[in-house]
Amino acid sequence: MTLPVRYRQFLDAPRPPSPMWAWLPANEEPPTATAAMTALTQRFGPGLKMEMSSPPIAPRAIWEFSCALPDDGRRFSVWAMHSEKVESLHLQHDHQVLSPAEKDALSTSAWSLGVMLVFGDAPLEDFHFQLRALLALAPTAVAAFDVSAYRLHHAQWLKESAQSAAPPSPTSLFVMHFVSDAGKPGWIHTHGLDRCGRLELELFDITPEASRLLSELVNSTAAFFLEQGLPAPGTPVEVGRELTLVWLPWEQALECRRPKYGGGRADRDEVHGNPTAVLFAPGKKLFGLFGSGLDSVARHLPVLEGSPILYVSNSHTRRMEVLSRERLPTLKALFGKLGGNEHFKFLVKLGYPTADPAQYGSREHIWFEVHSFGAEHVDATCINQPHSVPALREGLRGLHELCLISDWTIFCPVGRFDAERVGVLMHVLESAPAELRTQLGL
Repeated sequence: MTLPVRYRQFLDAPRPPSPMWAWLPANEEPPTATAAMTALTQRFGPGLKMEMSSPPIAPRAIWEFSCALPDDGRRFSVWAMHSEKVESLHLQHDHQVLSPAEKDALSTSAWSLGVMLVFGDAPLEDFHFQLRALLALAPTAVAAFDVSAYRLHHAQWLKESAQSAAPPSPTSLFVMHFVSDAGKPGWIHTHGLDRCGRLELELFDITPEASRLLSELVNSTAAFFLEQGLPAPGTPVEVGRELTLVWLPWEQALECRRPKYGGGRADRDEVHGNPTAVLFAPGKKLFGLFGSGLDSVARHLPVLEGSPILYVSNSHTRRMEVLSRERLPTLKALFGKLGGNEHFKFLVKLGYPTADPAQYGSREHIWFEVHSFGAEHVDATCINQPHSVPALREGLRGLHELCLISDWTIFCPVGRFDAERVGVLMHVLESAPAELRTQLGL
């Protein structure tokens, strides 16, 4: 199936810019344009070229200037503006981990500082640069808002991500909205991928119970498409072992498998009417002739409920290894305080050499539940059934070398926190009100 002309034109058109702003505390005035220029020069060096925009282009801006780094070809703009009220934004993710004082600080913020650029062929690197520029401008930020993804980021995440040697996760580039009536199936769609030169992804008629696991599949598919490029519509692509998907333009998807719970033509407004990729599992036609040949992605739930092998690029694996090792001391410190707390579960992912590299790659990344940490080892129980590491099995406890670590995560009542977001968890624990401390067993 060839790509429709409208879709090719959409993908070939100049990419939309990616604006992000940071709210300043209520009692903080914005820096002057000169002070902002100085801060950016200190961060990026004297080679940075800057030019004032008069009048400012950004809405509500009091000053704005464009910047260029000739050595790497980067161009971006920065501005100061009157803060937009939080109530007018479609907030996602980290808004729920803000303390009452932080939410109050957002609602009373008078000024914000913004950075905008157009992403190129390495969107994660561009996003990382944007975070660094924003932190240089607003080191005391209360929180940041990624306009393209309708996503609020906690100030602690902004600071740690900007200062890290590794760029953030591909999942930081977009959000997923699950739109449904209470208790009924709904429509999952992403926001944020179009600025990366990709189509936003959608799933139709997904039950609330299945939404978590299938959201993980969307995360992996988005990262796969970002790395490998968008396959032709209707072409099966394997994003993990026994996890084959196809996508169709939403117009054709509605003709083949009309959704019952959102995503139909009535929902296609100015934003959701843009070209998007609706994901399906390949199906069989009746007698090889009748039907759409498409199945719901919910067909993959039995695989996702097991220990699926999701294909991850080498660059993403290296990024997670850098980040997990960079912040391993934080994990150890938290385990020392909370390892005995039944409300917290600590997991590490270790990359073991495989017995069959031709089929499974050189290393298989396996999750373990932590019992204790040593200087160079972790005492942990394997919680996945390995596919190609004969010495391990699900439920086996033992000592494992920490040099094998490739990822880690902490589960608790306020969410899941990996190496990328552990600073947010630290902040939540430090500022938790009495009721939450009781809930967390602190």
